[in-house]
Amino acid sequence: MFYIYLWVYTFFIVIVWGFLSVIVVHSYKFKNFNSRISFFIKLLFGFFWVLTIIWYTIIFYNMNNLGKSIEINLNSNHITTEKSY
Repeated sequence: MFYIYLWVYTFFIVIVWGFLSVIVVHSYKFKNFNSRISFFIKLLFGFFWVLTIIWYTIIFYNMNNLGKSIEINLNSNHITTEKSY
């Protein structure tokens, strides 16, 4: 299941970065029409870069926690962790 998540997320990120590259090409083509487009593209690039790193980190962190579940018992006010398969 991990490899399916990784493949789906990688496919999604490739599409997003592909759209960003098209936006960058068009921003260079039409940079004389708007002076704020360069700032917006840099901001968008930084946002997508951080989002990509964060989500890959979350996917690989969850890979180490596969098969673990947390049971919360509200009556006794404690949290127990057990493995489930």
